[in-house]
Amino acid sequence: RQGPLSILPQMLQAGYDGIRSFEHVLLPSITPLLMVMPVNRPPSNVAEFVTWAQGRRGQVNYCSIGVASPSHLSAEMFARALGVEMTHIPHRGSGPALTDTIAGHCDVLFDSAGSSGPHVRDGRLVALGIGSAQRNPGWPDLPTIAEQGIAGYGASTWSGLVAPAGTPA
Repeated sequence: RQGPLSILPQMLQAGYDGIRSFEHVLLPSITPLLMVMPVNRPPSNVAEFVTWAQGRRGQVNYCSIGVASPSHLSAEMFARALGVEMTHIPHRGSGPALTDTIAGHCDVLFDSAGSSGPHVRDGRLVALGIGSAQRNPGWPDLPTIAEQGIAGYGASTWSGLVAPAGTPA
């Protein structure tokens, strides 16, 4: 997973280098993050969210699946790119973050399409955008966050297969 390989060594003294300490064998999955909200919030797209959040300065929060997770960092990149002030509410995983977002305790969540997608499709959450570079074939009608005003914005999670550095090919 990307946290232990790419994020953790940058934030803490992890005792290894995410690139040099491993032979990178395979990248089996890249999953875009969805920007989701409870169904009872007024924004229906990224521009409306920005206007809504700017009008509620200091009152908007976002859930994440944990501190320094792709969910957390994607929300921070979003907030900083658009000058939106949001309070971070970290959770221990996608399940608790989704539960609190569906219940309306969190205003927005950036979460894997694999875990939040079923809740969007069932009408328990509203997706405002997707973090992929281009529109995703699984979500053809959902605009990317980049095409809604944050040029170059991308938010995804990935899983990879690695072996210790020096492992023969």
